[in-house]
Amino acid sequence: MSKQKTLLLAFLALFILPVALAQMAFMGGWLAGSPTVNKGELINPPLSAAALFANDHHWRLVYVMPPICHQACHESLYILGQTHLALGREMDRVVPVVLGAATLPADTAPGLVQGGPGGAPLQPNRLYIADPRGFVMLSYPPASERPQTLALGKDMLTDLKRLLKHSQVG
Repeated sequence: MSKQKTLLLAFLALFILPVALAQMAFMGGWLAGSPTVNKGELINPPLSAAALFANDHHWRLVYVMPPICHQACHESLYILGQTHLALGREMDRVVPVVLGAATLPADTAPGLVQGGPGGAPLQPNRLYIADPRGFVMLSYPPASERPQTLALGKDMLTDLKRLLKHSQVG
């Protein structure tokens, strides 16, 4: 083989080999089970709760209130408001929504939007993150003590900032 053909084959292999290896890794499942970076519980596939939310191109921090608001409920409402405030300049892209038939306690943070009753796919006494299209993708368990609540808020804020950074909508 001539030197030109060898150089051409080496040049083509330089571009084709990485693509072929990536395809083999993807199809072979070599990357299955790799750790994720999200802090909340990933809901896969995402739950469609578009009927619960207006189509206004906002991300949502959602809390589904139980019928009776106990300590965990108060902590969740507190962290919902605090996480929304901690977003800073990104606060306008996110709406904190409280779903459930119960009325909000008097000591809740201002700015929380009272939605309708909770829907079938969403469990009471849980926090969720929903995208602008109405798909609920991350879930967080309730916390009953203030240190747990603050850690939960930090996790929610980390996930939400990452989602907002990479979002093409909302």
